[in-house]
Amino acid sequence: MSKRPVTVRVARWSAEHPWRAVALWVVFVAVCFVGGNAAGLQEATAQDQAVGESGRAGVMIEEGKFPDEPAVDNVLITSRSGPLDQKAAGAAATAAAAQLRTVPGVAEVGAPVKAVDGTALLLPITMSGDPETASERVEPLRTATARVQEQHPALRVEQVGGPSINKALDDTLGADFKRAEILSLPVTLAILIVAFGALIAAGIPVLLALSSVAAAIGLSTLASHLVPSNDSTSSVILLIGMAVGIDYSLFYVRREREERAKGRGHVDAVEIAAETSGHAVVVSGTAVVIAMAGLFLAQDAIFSSLAVSPSRPE
Repeated sequence: MSKRPVTVRVARWSAEHPWRAVALWVVFVAVCFVGGNAAGLQEATAQDQAVGESGRAGVMIEEGKFPDEPAVDNVLITSRSGPLDQKAAGAAATAAAAQLRTVPGVAEVGAPVKAVDGTALLLPITMSGDPETASERVEPLRTATARVQEQHPALRVEQVGGPSINKALDDTLGADFKRAEILSLPVTLAILIVAFGALIAAGIPVLLALSSVAAAIGLSTLASHLVPSNDSTSSVILLIGMAVGIDYSLFYVRREREERAKGRGHVDAVEIAAETSGHAVVVSGTAVVIAMAGLFLAQDAIFSSLAVSPSRPE
């Protein structure tokens, strides 16, 4: 009799020694996660992301130590309907300038700029402090603009510019991620309960996927010392890890339950599932790793970081 693949032998040993297998997996996840946190995350620098002429130009600008341009936001005044009332718009701009000058973090309020066609009035605001953190400090300015809007309901008084746009994007993305975190797991678990008809069978794929994501994040943190990480790495790990982790776990659990329904013993059912579904998982997982490894060919820090992220325990 030919020697069976290692995946089948591991599956049989795990079925015969379930608590040892669970304990070893918990230890592995803990070591990966704790080890990654202890090593710290190495983020990609401007030099790492300097690809092509634009990248090299960015590095030259950074090394030149040129003074940073201040962050500039704007109050945009337009009409809700019809032509813009220039007198009312001027009054709104004066009120906005007066209020904004009293807001901490405002270095200067410029003179209103009238659109060529007379449909809008723009009030530039120069912010003090680090331009990189302007979006974190722009909320008091938005609040002052909102007060001016309340005082001039016939007009549209809105704030627009780099800091305001970044603030709105951060708020929107943060709310979306929070909503996804709150809804995704319960919805996934509910669907699996309907599919399996048992809470334990439904919970196994979710727990395995979550633990795999935790281990992968730790491993990617260690790998960042060889391939610097970027902001999207953890998101890619979570996205691929949860989707593929639950999917692969379903192959095993579903096939094992089918074999049990045919009258096979628990150990034999697990072994058959490993020979069939397990083989498909190994082939599929290897294909994912090879495909993502192709991103290394781009020789870009972002793509290289994404290529590392799927290299996780399946």
